[in-house]
Amino acid sequence: MDSDLQSEPAGRRKPKGERTRQRILEAAESLFAERGYEGTTIAVVAKEVGIQQPGVFYYFADKHSLYEAVVDEALGSVERTVLASLSGAGAPGARLLRSVEAWVEAVASRPTLARLVLHEAANPNRGSVPAKLRAVGTRVFERFIGTLADHHDAEIDEVDALHFTSAMQGATLFFVAANSQLVGGSPTLPLEPEAMQRHKELMRATAQLLMRRARTS
Repeated sequence: MDSDLQSEPAGRRKPKGERTRQRILEAAESLFAERGYEGTTIAVVAKEVGIQQPGVFYYFADKHSLYEAVVDEALGSVERTVLASLSGAGAPGARLLRSVEAWVEAVASRPTLARLVLHEAANPNRGSVPAKLRAVGTRVFERFIGTLADHHDAEIDEVDALHFTSAMQGATLFFVAANSQLVGGSPTLPLEPEAMQRHKELMRATAQLLMRRARTS
C-alpha cells in the first residue's frame, strides 16, 4: 500500500499526482537554494524525488518552468502573511511593526526561500530573475511604504523608503541564510527559537528607529 495513503486520514488524502508534484517542488526548492539555478538539473531533481526525468517533465515543461513554480509557491505564502499583517486592524505604525515580525517568522520557517532570494539578489542577469519574485518584491515594498506614509500622514522620502525596506528584508535574509558563510558559527544557530526571537526584537527596534527618523517629502 502507498505509504503516503497510510499516513493521511482518508478525508484529507491528496491525489497521487498532486503529492508527486508537491514532492518535486520541495526537492527543487532545496536544490535551487543550495546550488542555484545553473547548478541544478532536472536529472538531480528527479533523483532526489526518486522518479525518472520524464516524471518531472510531466508536471513542468522545463527547468525554467519548474523554477518559476518553486518561486511562486514559496513566495506566495510569505506575501500573504506579510500583507495580511499590513492590512489588519490598528494604527499604521502598529501594523507596520506586526508585518516586520511576520516577515521574520515567515523567512525563519522557510530558510530555503532566503537562500533562493539571495541567489537572485546576486544574479547579474536581471532578465533571468523570475517575474514572480520581482512582482512580489514590488507589491510588498509598496505596501510597506504606503503604511509608513500613513503613519506619518505624508509621502516618505524615497531614500528613507529604500533604507527601511532593505534593512527589514536584507537583515533577515542574511541572518537566516548567509551569516555563517561569512562570519562563521553554526549554520543552524539563527533558526534556534531564542536566536530568532532576539533577531525579531532587533528588527522591531530597528523599524521603530527608522519610522521615527523617516523624512517626508
